[in-house]
Amino acid sequence: MRKVSLLIAVCVVLAVMVATIAAQAPAGAQGGGQGGGRGGGGGRGGGAPAVAPTGPAATGANGAADLPNIMQRVSYTNTTMRGKLQAADAAGVAEDLGTLQSLFTAAQTAFAKEKSGAEPLAKAAAAAAGEAQKVAKSGKVDAATTKAVTDSCNGCHNGPPAYRTKSPEGVYSLAKP
Repeated sequence: MRKVSLLIAVCVVLAVMVATIAAQAPAGAQGGGQGGGRGGGGGRGGGAPAVAPTGPAATGANGAADLPNIMQRVSYTNTTMRGKLQAADAAGVAEDLGTLQSLFTAAQTAFAKEKSGAEPLAKAAAAAAGEAQKVAKSGKVDAATTKAVTDSCNGCHNGPPAYRTKSPEGVYSLAKP
């Protein structure tokens, strides 16, 4: 009888702990962990949004004001591309790489407008996406095909020098040169 009572008590304590932890998660938060530093928005904080970004993609013409739109789309596209990689969907991966190339070109425009110094990194990322797209169009899709593209995020986000800063509220913005 004591063993059963002890088991019930342990289950109740665990249930309370799970409920407490779940209540502390931000509203609408998605699971996903850290992502190992590959893709998914730089591998930090659970990957892309559950819903595709809507509206037209930013061109970078508005400088730093366009970067949240661009980066949200980069994160989403990178996450969907990973699924297509796992499914060996060469045409889908090639399409996503083309999208990433356009987004990195838009980021390059925004960085140039802000004179942040990050434009060469965005240009290199766009070029890497274009080269990887050619490989994917030939039918070869694996992690090595997209490695240069997914690794390019780290150079800009984490530096040195890091081209973004994080506010106390957790919002990222373009670092001032």
